[in-house]
Amino acid sequence: MSQLTHINAAGEAHMVDVSGKAETVREARAEAYVEMQATTGDDYRRQPP
Repeated sequence: MSQLTHINAAGEAHMVDVSGKAETVREARAEAYVEMQATTGDDYRRQPP
């Protein structure tokens, strides 16, 4: 497997120049489960859109 280009020798993340890459169309999906007090959920639902 090739080396990760976004990780330096110290294992730290760093920015990579992608300006030379061709533009592509991508789609991503995410799902989350949030646990909170019932009153917090009530307060959130009362907020205007």
